[in-house]
Amino acid sequence: MDQSKLKPALISGVIFGIISVIPLVGALNCVCCAWLLVCGIVAVKMFISNNPSPVSSSEGATVGALAGAVAGIISNMVSWTINIVKMRGASTEQIRQEFEKALSQQPNLTAEQYDQVIKIMDIILSSLPLFIILFFLVGVIIMTIFGALGGVIGVKIFNKGKTPPPNVPYGQSFGEGPKSSYPINQ
Repeated sequence: MDQSKLKPALISGVIFGIISVIPLVGALNCVCCAWLLVCGIVAVKMFISNNPSPVSSSEGATVGALAGAVAGIISNMVSWTINIVKMRGASTEQIRQEFEKALSQQPNLTAEQYDQVIKIMDIILSSLPLFIILFFLVGVIIMTIFGALGGVIGVKIFNKGKTPPPNVPYGQSFGEGPKSSYPINQ
């Protein structure tokens, strides 16, 4: 991986991964994953600032995806750590009882819906480590996708005004005219 892409992705990913865990600020992610889009945009802005030539959309998507993945890993790790500390060693039976208590307070829930939700909860609790890993991976994948989208948006916003290097035909150097295919008579 190119260092010039990795550094902005890591910086942006760490910053936005931590920001996403802050409750009030992280709530903005409910609006079309706004923080993740901004994470990708910021990473691409840093990448474009350090790159003299124009950046392609695929490069922007790569930088944004890396930033989104880093943000996803960090925010998921911090969130899961906070949740584990909150549970303070609660057993799965205690978690189930708390869930049933909260579920029973739902006014519009029929008895059939209640039973279905409890069955799903039992399945999840019986394989809790597997579901934690699954939710972690799904979260990182979703954050990677939104980071890549933010990277493409960042390229469209910040790549303006950069001109590509001149296209030099094969066999021709700068300052030379076109080479003739006719032999030179001396």
